[in-house]
Amino acid sequence: MTTPTEGSPLYIPFLMKRAQSAYRSAVDESLKPLGISGAQYAVLRRLGLSPDLSGAELARQLEVTAQSVNEMLAVLVAHGYLERKPHPTHGRIVRMKLTAAGRKVLAKGTAVVERATNRMLSGLTTDEQRRLARYLDRCAGALETTPQEQPA
Repeated sequence: MTTPTEGSPLYIPFLMKRAQSAYRSAVDESLKPLGISGAQYAVLRRLGLSPDLSGAELARQLEVTAQSVNEMLAVLVAHGYLERKPHPTHGRIVRMKLTAAGRKVLAKGTAVVERATNRMLSGLTTDEQRRLARYLDRCAGALETTPQEQPA
């Protein structure tokens, strides 16, 4: 695969993917000393924001497969960061809850992720960061609300 050239309409999505990949690698590398991955951090963060979600709800919110969430949940439970809690009225649903150890690693992980984010944005002024956020939001919105063109 060839890299699109600057000025090509395909160059911007290429740069977006490159930035996302570099960010993900930086976050994963920064979280290694805590013994968690970026994906596992995302699960802990989501449960920190929305406690007592089921695996299926987590998968939907994180936009990943139920299988990958279940694998991460098993690891996080084994590390003592999460505990399984039966749903009060539905016998087949199991809710996940952060433990004290989970809250502690989440807090440490959040500091690590914030440092990686600040590093990524260090070359931009505050105004440039706001504009970038607006531009990316508009790009996403255009794809979320505009029907895709059908090939001829």
